[in-house]
Amino acid sequence: AGMGSAEPKLPQLKEATFKPGELMEVVGLKNAPDYNGKIVRIVKYHPDVDRYEVKFEGGRYDTVLVKLREENLMFSSVAERGNDDEKKEMPEGEIPNRTPVSIHGLASDTAKWMNGQKGIVVQWDKD
Repeated sequence: AGMGSAEPKLPQLKEATFKPGELMEVVGLKNAPDYNGKIVRIVKYHPDVDRYEVKFEGGRYDTVLVKLREENLMFSSVAERGNDDEKKEMPEGEIPNRTPVSIHGLASDTAKWMNGQKGIVVQWDKD
């Protein structure tokens, strides 16, 4: 039946992690380090090349479109802030949103490059 067919097998296309319209920060680029730390908005995901098309928001690259890998994007602390009335009591162990932090102690090969980086808490996930 279909055993010896010369039909090339299509690779499994990845699902997009980030959604169009989300604000992200560019991180870890070696070939275009000037983009690092800049804010971009997700335009669309291209599963065929496993890249996100993003558009820079403000600054010298305002409206420039580029395609970046998922590992070069992280959720931005510049998310549209609507309600600043969340000054409720903070449960123990939580870090409030918009708190500046330094990253230390990451051991995995994919994450250890972030050690020593500075960041801002975007959202606390108690899980």
